[in-house]
Amino acid sequence: MKYLFWFSLSFFTAHFAYGQTQKGSNSIGGSLRMNIGNDLSSVPGYNSDSQNFSFRISPSFQHFVADKVSLGTFLNFDYEEDLTTGNNVALGYQSTTSKLTTTTYGAGLFSRYYFDISRNLNFYLNGSLSYSNASLDRVYTRRTSQIDEPSVDESQFRSDRFFISLNSGLIYFVNRNLGLTASFGSVYYNYSISTNLSNEEENSRRSGDLVLDFSLSSVNLGLSYFF
Repeated sequence: MKYLFWFSLSFFTAHFAYGQTQKGSNSIGGSLRMNIGNDLSSVPGYNSDSQNFSFRISPSFQHFVADKVSLGTFLNFDYEEDLTTGNNVALGYQSTTSKLTTTTYGAGLFSRYYFDISRNLNFYLNGSLSYSNASLDRVYTRRTSQIDEPSVDESQFRSDRFFISLNSGLIYFVNRNLGLTASFGSVYYNYSISTNLSNEEENSRRSGDLVLDFSLSSVNLGLSYFF
């Protein structure tokens, strides 16, 4: 009975999942990623405990202008916090604390082409243009002893970034309306304008980078609803 039930379910899924990438179809979806990490380090004269938390959400919408070809738009929100505590005896500090917070907002346009692997599984190539604005706040505290007042350094940075990227992925159609997505690997060009808000005399810095990224950080899992 289990074998017959599985066969029937698979046939039902394949029958209705096929054709969701036809002209006139739409989908809404997105990806969500969260990471929590901790790292302990100890070398002569210096001990540290680093904690990291990051969160990313990216909703999207696409419309199929032709069979297997879509145009769409997406939004990004990223938040990352790094907190490091320790001591640096070599420099005479009994305790040090560094807190780095980065908040990023972004939006972009994309075009996607789908290739059939099976009736339920598609491979796709995705090209996009996007813009993001990132703010970075850093607070560094040093204390030479328990009775001394701590020394606090604060700095703020802002960065405007423009991206042209190409990445790939897979989508598995669970049923008529729902698809599971996994994107991986990317090639992108990033042009950024960074400003130190803590130093009014410092001019903005401009830079451009061409990056090939096939690390685990390039993998994103998501859901798409087709209608």
